[in-house]
Amino acid sequence: MDAGRHLGGTASADTLRLYGLLNRRGMTPWQHCCSAKYQPRPAKGGAPPAWRSVLQKVAAPFPEPTAWHGGYHYMEKDRIKQAYLDFVLNEGRPPQSVFKLTQQLGIAEQEFYKLYANFESIERELWADFGRQAREAAATEPVWEGYGSREKLLAFYYTLLEILKQNRSYALMSLRRSLHRVPALTPQVLDDFRQDFERFVGDLLAAGRVSGEIANRPLVQEGYPRFFWQQALFVLGFFAKDDTVNFERTDAAVEKAVTLSFDLVGRNTLDSAVDFVRFLVGK
Repeated sequence: MDAGRHLGGTASADTLRLYGLLNRRGMTPWQHCCSAKYQPRPAKGGAPPAWRSVLQKVAAPFPEPTAWHGGYHYMEKDRIKQAYLDFVLNEGRPPQSVFKLTQQLGIAEQEFYKLYANFESIERELWADFGRQAREAAATEPVWEGYGSREKLLAFYYTLLEILKQNRSYALMSLRRSLHRVPALTPQVLDDFRQDFERFVGDLLAAGRVSGEIANRPLVQEGYPRFFWQQALFVLGFFAKDDTVNFERTDAAVEKAVTLSFDLVGRNTLDSAVDFVRFLVGK
């Protein structure tokens, strides 16, 4: 949780700078306030100085030092990601070095490496963020709980496309740079996105088997999430090449791809034939 949220969104820039100073000292605001080294002299009449009462109010929501450090790192990660994204969009390429980026941010290079291994890890996280935001936004729609698995996957894709349209310059640059000519290969930048997507689809398919929307096929159904990931790669590749207004062809491609995939994993003529053969064998 970030500092602004602890204060109901009212944290000032001065307060945030104070947080950063204390974090570098390895202290929470509460530790700073109560430390003997920083004990102020009482004001006349015994009342504490105004700054100390403010610190006590600010520090009250931070009983655990670990929560404080996590909040600081959360804010720093957002700053680094945004600075990296701005640089890529302005220059059309990643920064030449981590030092160049951290110098621009005014932080030590070692602070970057506490949060990210390299620039590729930032890109993986950016794409994971796109997927997470799409899942969360789609699930907040009032009709979500009434959807079947097919409709939920469609809602996810359409929400994801809207997010990519809002970030189209970066999304298109990243996809066109990383997508391979062989469709089955997953670009490294999409690794985290893929893992989250396959878990999400696995949950959708499990719910679909319970409802009867998805056929129960024990011998092959464990591979369905990977099959649907190939569909996701197709959608992203189609988006990257689509030159129609507002990516209208991509919207149509999503609908056709999802319809086909659910026709294949749902009950169909093949399942009826297998059931009939089982009936005859059992007879």
